[in-house]
Amino acid sequence: MTASVPVALAAAAAEESAVVHLVGGTADGRGVLTGAWAREQLAGLRLDVAVVEALGVSADGRLLHASPEEAAVVASAVELASTAILLADPATFGADGLAASVPAARLDVAVVHHGVDEPTLDALLATGVRVETVGADA
Repeated sequence: MTASVPVALAAAAAEESAVVHLVGGTADGRGVLTGAWAREQLAGLRLDVAVVEALGVSADGRLLHASPEEAAVVASAVELASTAILLADPATFGADGLAASVPAARLDVAVVHHGVDEPTLDALLATGVRVETVGADA
C-alpha cells in the first residue's frame, strides 16, 4: 500500500513483486497522493509498517510537510501503523514545511542519510526517536 506513484510503479515492476495497492487522492508535483480520498482509504486499514518522509522537524518536535494535505495523510498512516519509520536525506530534510503532522517521538526509527545537518539530528534525538544513519561514513 503506497500513496506514492513512483513507489507503486517501481514495486509493480519488481521481478518478485507482490500485489501493489495505490491509495487514491490528488497528486502533488512529486507524485504523492494526498487529500480526503487518501485519508478515507487509509482509515479502513491496519498497517504493519508505515514508511514516511518529511521536510524537517519543527521546534516542538513534529514532522514538517509541504502541505496540510500531505501532513494529514502522513499522520493517518503513522497512527494506523504498528511501526513507523521516517526516511530522511540531506536534499529535503532540514527544510521548513508549511504544515506539521505527528510528533517525531511517535516514530519507531528515523533512517537518516549521512549528511543531514547536526541541528536536525539533534532535534530528532531530542524527541527520543532511534536514529539510524546510512550512506557514506555512516
